[in-house]
Amino acid sequence: MKVAELRTILGKQSKAEIIKVAVELYKRVPKAKKEEYDIDNLIQNPKQAKAKTVKKQAATLIELETEIHTFIEHVRLEYYYVSNKVVPKAERSKWRFKVKRYYKELNNFNRRDRNISLQADLLTALYQLLSEACEYAHFNTFDPFRSISVDSQDFYATVLRFLYESKSETDFIKTAIRLALGPSDGNILKQSLYNVFIKELKNNEDLQVLALHRTKHLLNQHGYTPPTEGKRFDSDEYSKNRKHNHLVDLIFRLYASMDKYEEAIAFFQKEYHRGGGGRSKEIKLYILVSTLFELNQAEHILTQIEQAKKEGIQPRENLLNLATHIRTKGTLPKYMR
Repeated sequence: MKVAELRTILGKQSKAEIIKVAVELYKRVPKAKKEEYDIDNLIQNPKQAKAKTVKKQAATLIELETEIHTFIEHVRLEYYYVSNKVVPKAERSKWRFKVKRYYKELNNFNRRDRNISLQADLLTALYQLLSEACEYAHFNTFDPFRSISVDSQDFYATVLRFLYESKSETDFIKTAIRLALGPSDGNILKQSLYNVFIKELKNNEDLQVLALHRTKHLLNQHGYTPPTEGKRFDSDEYSKNRKHNHLVDLIFRLYASMDKYEEAIAFFQKEYHRGGGGRSKEIKLYILVSTLFELNQAEHILTQIEQAKKEGIQPRENLLNLATHIRTKGTLPKYMR
């Protein structure tokens, strides 16, 4: 009911009826709200007093830290997904509003009680939780970033900015790579997170080298050995191969960010493994060319296609057309196809 409708209805009622309505409404207002809005003063001095408009105070970082850790714990205990007595049913669907508020309050370098390191830790924990929720049933959706109206790449970039400003170089690199390689939004490619990460390195060669060494360490630690030719992948083999290739792709892009394309291509050719029987070499060529195309490397694309042909690999038609376009125009087309 709108205020104008309320005025019309009350205007038609007797004094006794209005008193009855007022008393019943007063009884239904919680004591805390009566004090918060100074209801008693409004009733006693209706001509002078106005109900208070109370602006809710933003939570302090310490309060946010406690609230967020409790929220994350409850999410991982599935309290926001299955029936339970800890989180009422009416509250379970409101998780998105909580996370939106957390993100807004933490994504502020100018808080009065600012603690960039703590804000970075809390943002990291929330990003990791939402990324997990893209693959595991934490909420009633597998698209949590869209639910909070924050693009996953933007959220990741925010996390990196706070990490960059508050952590040691080593901790920044380790956390950034861990988040990029972990569970992620299924609506984006992993490469988009790698690009966000590399951009945040700000062409700082020391950071680029540190990131390269860290990723190579993770690759060696992963210790993946490709199966013998012709052997079919089972699910475990596929998972190991996928992680291996993600690491190789990130290393390739880190070399490229330092304009070391020869090293990048040599590393890719040596380490990237693609199953697929007799077509595996051509598929590997296509993936390499696609990455070089993304990085606007026309000459390297032409070299790789010509080299593949010399090695007896038959590139698909659109790669041959791409090579022809580069030879005749000297530039890349707008699209690969």
